Amino acid sequence: MTQITIDFQEGFLHDKAAVYVNGETAATIADVTTKNQIGLAERVQLEAPPGEADLKVELPNRNISLQQKIPTGSNIFVGVSLTGDKLRFNIQSREFWYA
Repeated sequence: MTQITIDFQEGFLHDKAAVYVNGETAATIADVTTKNQIGLAERVQLEAPPGEADLKVELPNRNISLQQKIPTGSNIFVGVSLTGDKLRFNIQSREFWYA
């Protein structure tokens, strides 16, 4: 299995979030709020089979979601940010650093 680390980063304020991997609920978080001093709200660690995974992050209270296929050949790090009414993924092979 490959580890997927999801960091909820900028733009969240008391949001409910759901994370799906390959159509299955992988995590739910009741209160996602960005800590402005460091730019991080929450970190979620999941596992997926190697190859490719369909990742979906949903903010049901705002009716906002983003779905994208991501590579899972090795451990992967996904930053999720909210700007206005749009989610954005930042996918990289190294862990994010916070001040």
